[in-house]
Amino acid sequence: DLFQAGNSNYRAKDYPAAVDCYSQAIALKPDVAKYFFARGNGFNRMGELQKSLFDYTMAVRIEPKNAQYLEYRGLCYRKLGQFDEAVQDYSSALVIDPKNGQLYYSRAMAYNSQSPANLEAANEDLDVGRH
Repeated sequence: DLFQAGNSNYRAKDYPAAVDCYSQAIALKPDVAKYFFARGNGFNRMGELQKSLFDYTMAVRIEPKNAQYLEYRGLCYRKLGQFDEAVQDYSSALVIDPKNGQLYYSRAMAYNSQSPANLEAANEDLDVGRH
């Protein structure tokens, strides 16, 4: 199927071909979050962050309780310098998956990038994420 073909292309690092397969899968079933998520990952690998952000947002809209989708959108926001949005997504993901140390680390990095005033919040997240 198209999704599996996209995954094969993605694993082979042929990101344009993967994105094309995922786009075709989305055209057939536009309500499947993992298709948008996968295409977002392809766009991310190609450095097309705005397109990646759009797809991650679509995945989150379809499955708002998926911590992984929120985490990746947060990472995309961070890459785009939108640190408030990144913190918000990491915080939402932590409500869903409160034992995920990587989320605490990622939120700490976003806090740190927001402003030096958030250094204390960043350090708290790093402490929690280590345990």
